[in-house]
Amino acid sequence: MTASPNKRRLIVSERTTRRTSALEDMRRRIVEGEFEPGSRLPTRKDLIIHYDTSPVTIQRVFDRLIAEGFVKARGRAGTFVSEAPPHTSHYVVFFPPLNRGRGEPPSLLWDVITQEAAKASKKLNRQVSIYDWSDAAQDAEKNLNFLNDVLESRVAGVIFPTHPHFFIDLPIMHMPGLPRIAFMSAPIGKRVAALRLENGFFEKACDHFLSKGRKRIAFLTLHGMLTQSGIMDRFDAALQKRGMECPQIWRHAFSPEGAVGADNLTRLLFSGHNGERPDGYLIADDNLVEHATAGLAATGLRIPEDVEVVTHANFPLIPKSSVPVTRLGYDITSALKRCIRFIDKQRAGLNPADTIEMDPQFEDELDR
Repeated sequence: MTASPNKRRLIVSERTTRRTSALEDMRRRIVEGEFEPGSRLPTRKDLIIHYDTSPVTIQRVFDRLIAEGFVKARGRAGTFVSEAPPHTSHYVVFFPPLNRGRGEPPSLLWDVITQEAAKASKKLNRQVSIYDWSDAAQDAEKNLNFLNDVLESRVAGVIFPTHPHFFIDLPIMHMPGLPRIAFMSAPIGKRVAALRLENGFFEKACDHFLSKGRKRIAFLTLHGMLTQSGIMDRFDAALQKRGMECPQIWRHAFSPEGAVGADNLTRLLFSGHNGERPDGYLIADDNLVEHATAGLAATGLRIPEDVEVVTHANFPLIPKSSVPVTRLGYDITSALKRCIRFIDKQRAGLNPADTIEMDPQFEDELDR
């Protein structure tokens, strides 16, 4: 006599529940260190008894743990915990939506972090994954897979290349034990540490202008920085301390998708007579450099004789420039390594500082 449909569903449900329970417990025991990296796991026979389940269920648990990178099978020698299971070696760089549907280009920061993450994965023997959240319906499964990676301990920590305000309500922002660090000016309570990539930038740029005898500075940046709390105050303080000026009419901002407008604006900024126009130009975002310098080249001014130009850069990526410039920015390779070290220290219970300072560097100061 065959079992009824309801009874078959009950049997399947019970098997699935037992498999899920055994999988979650095995994963937990690895994450919490009961089974240390490189150690041999109990035999299948022992696990069948421990979890009061079948050989098929335990084999499927092992298959899943192998696929996730937690364990490795070594034939007759047995099954061992990986030397670098994902909760100790998988780092996710989490970008906000890129709005590809609206035709917005990825930022140069996206480009350089993607490039350097791949290098770091090889050099450090870690997995550094790039992920961008999307509200698009077709990306719902991708978003869910990422959240499951976090919830199921397949991620060591999360790195946000921008302020994570977009993600503030996601579960990953509230999970205890998950290290989080963002490129931003100040930490968010105890939830997200800060890697400061703006410390000293304006002071160093202004010192350079002053060394070249330039005191009348035009300023170009991304939309939002002009109104961001504290940033322009630091710029103004750096100018005032050095007897320099940057009138409001010389301060402008664009969004990345509107960066082409920086060409015409730059022509207008530098169209006046000598003594009326700026003699220095600070382009404070690398996404604007190509278009702004094209506009400067079109003016016919001699660079750097007539105008000294300092441009932001996320090294080692060098934005295209139509005129000679002095590049000042941050070493993204080093920034990623420092974020990884922070995550490792926090997972080890070492209580690292929640703010990490990154000093700006000129291109010729980089240790390459």
